[in-house]
Amino acid sequence: MDWREASLDSSDATTPLQRRILSQLERLPTGVSELVNASLLERSQIRLGNAVTGVLRSLRPNEPMDWDPWSVKTGDLCRLYYLRGLAGQAPWWTVSYLCGAVSDDLKHWHDLGTLLKPEPDRAWESGRICAGCTYEEDGILYLFYSAGGKQMPDLRNEAIGLATSTDGIQWQRQLDRFPLIPWYGHCNLTQHLHWRDPYLFKDPQDGRYYLFICASAKTPGNFQGCVGSGE
Repeated sequence: MDWREASLDSSDATTPLQRRILSQLERLPTGVSELVNASLLERSQIRLGNAVTGVLRSLRPNEPMDWDPWSVKTGDLCRLYYLRGLAGQAPWWTVSYLCGAVSDDLKHWHDLGTLLKPEPDRAWESGRICAGCTYEEDGILYLFYSAGGKQMPDLRNEAIGLATSTDGIQWQRQLDRFPLIPWYGHCNLTQHLHWRDPYLFKDPQDGRYYLFICASAKTPGNFQGCVGSGE
């Protein structure tokens, strides 16, 4: 694939106030205990982020956190996909499953439960399923998803996988040419190899497929967010 990147740097902020706000948000909320060189201010920011998460959890006692929803319409059904973690886990992002629900009116939803779990036999997706997208063509649903490992170094690495389904409930992982392993840069702040949140787009003019992925650009500084694309 021919991958291209477009980075966003803190210098893109047009005013000193915007740059100051970005500098404060940059490290929130990592929850990564390995930041042994973190300053007092950075540790305070991490504690603040964890405190916010704690407040959110208090509103859902003994229930897991849900996040990163996306949807696709197939026929008369709207299919909703989202991530679910474990109740009380810390950091909150270390374990997650793909769950789903369907609706024909966007008001009443039927919960499908867990659709895709981490695969313990493959290190790159042994810990968490991350956000992705779902695309339907010729009666087949294509789920492009990101995933991370359970142990270091895969805990801080991510890759892109593909699963397919004909009913939206039973999914089969496609291992031919997958996973897509990242070859962009590590995050300069945490050394996390960000490579997730794929989104597939089909050009209606020429029928070509484009896959966009969030990543870290190989640039100086701590603001390295970029979008990679391939066709």
